Amino acid sequence: MMLFTSCIKQEQKQNAEGEIVDLLNQNKSDEAISKIDEAMKTNPSDELYYLKASSLSMKAGIDIYALFPLLKVKIFDVAISQWSQNREFQKKINAQRSDMGLNADDVPGAADIKDSYKPMDITKLKYIILSKWLNSQYDQSRGYCEVSITASNKAKISENYIWINYRLESEELCKEVWNKQTLEITPEIDEAIKKEFVEADKRDWFVRKKKANEKQTYVKVLGTFWTVVDMIPMLVKIPKISTEGFQQLVEAQKLLITIKQNHPEKTDELGIKAKKQLMMLSALKIVGRLQNALVFNDIKSPTDLVCKSNERAAEELIMSEQDALYLISAIDDPEIIKKNQELFDNVKKTYSTLVQEQEDHPEIKDARIQQFGEEITKYKEANCL
Repeated sequence: MMLFTSCIKQEQKQNAEGEIVDLLNQNKSDEAISKIDEAMKTNPSDELYYLKASSLSMKAGIDIYALFPLLKVKIFDVAISQWSQNREFQKKINAQRSDMGLNADDVPGAADIKDSYKPMDITKLKYIILSKWLNSQYDQSRGYCEVSITASNKAKISENYIWINYRLESEELCKEVWNKQTLEITPEIDEAIKKEFVEADKRDWFVRKKKANEKQTYVKVLGTFWTVVDMIPMLVKIPKISTEGFQQLVEAQKLLITIKQNHPEKTDELGIKAKKQLMMLSALKIVGRLQNALVFNDIKSPTDLVCKSNERAAEELIMSEQDALYLISAIDDPEIIKKNQELFDNVKKTYSTLVQEQEDHPEIKDARIQQFGEEITKYKEANCL
């Protein structure tokens, strides 16, 4: 009897799923959702959750299987981190250096600087004294006088010099320096000068490294923006998502996340399907946010991505952060992950906690949207005609 009952339930489940698939094939999403909700009352399953996610996507006007290949070919077959290296970008950057708020002279690659700091070899340091004078006479209460010394590295006399105040604790020596207006460079003073050269060299390296990183980041960002501009003819083909449609897709994403968590094995068929659909929906939602934030027909260059944005841009872009996390969490292609590992890690590190905080405390998100909106407005005022 138990076996017979089990077989009946399994047959009922398969029949229900078959009817739901037929409704989806006929584009009858509302009827499919009603059928799913009814079936869930007696035979809840992750398979039904998956079908409901598909039904919600269809109700939102998204045909994920028809639309996603457009995005995949453009985005994932080339590493996002390599967008700035594509030939189209190189041609455009040579022809027109759009500054995006930075000086165009900063566009070329980073300066020739090593990845890690190598301390100056103090044994090879040779310097010359440019000036030395008594800064203050001996003070009984302090117990010292100060001598100011300016020295230059002989190897880089025009660009590398240091300035130090050296304390003399001998009242007699202070008076002698004051009377003769000269100072003998003792081994102790020599050591202090060399130590300052080493510290100055280290500070200078970090300044140059920061500038090099800024240039690298700028080039990567500009390359990414050019890629987005190149994608616009394809992006405009994707149907716009309504406010209700976004809500339906959010519900679908939550269902797919649950399925993904319940089926973590890489060979699990339902888990694989859930991850693929989650990736598709998240990518298409990001496109939908861009459609709401930008006037695509007016965008011809990277600067237009800001200049042609509308009053919804700040909110739409911040709302897409959750989709970026969903998208990254669903990607399991080793090659894609390897190409974009640094980018993915940075996105997770930057936004995982922040997105959760915003969900728990909506006022945080409201404040970020307001601040981001003000930054966009300031940029437009300064850089857009």
